[in-house]
Amino acid sequence: MLDKSAYYHGAAVIPILEDSRCRSIRRLGTLGYVVNDDIFLFIKYTTKERSPWRFTFDQEDVDRSVNMAAQYRRLVFGFVCGSDGVCAIDWPQGRELLGERPGWIAAARKHNHSYSVWGTNAELKRKVSLGKWPALVFAAEIADSANAA
Repeated sequence: MLDKSAYYHGAAVIPILEDSRCRSIRRLGTLGYVVNDDIFLFIKYTTKERSPWRFTFDQEDVDRSVNMAAQYRRLVFGFVCGSDGVCAIDWPQGRELLGERPGWIAAARKHNHSYSVWGTNAELKRKVSLGKWPALVFAAEIADSANAA
């Protein structure tokens, strides 16, 4: 029988591995994944099949986010919403939603629509496209390449 966390983490990690911009990915213990040596992925999942999906952050999760955001160039959250898809936000958005305190972040999506995302402290003004994963992981590299040209 498959381990649930391996199944849901795989749903988030496989699209990254298949992306041509992925040069490396490694698991950092139980903390998350490091992509291309400078992007930290914090993956949370729920087995709930229907919207809305809610992801809890305890003090340890908040501390991990703050530490990883300081240690790596970027921190990206991948919220695996049952079998629906992966909702992706970055650390500045996560920090806004949580207020750097324990709480929760939720996502909801109607069929053929984008995710609405809100948290203990705020709500995102813009919806999050289903296609944002894994593009958000590599978004800074796209900007860096454009600036270098």
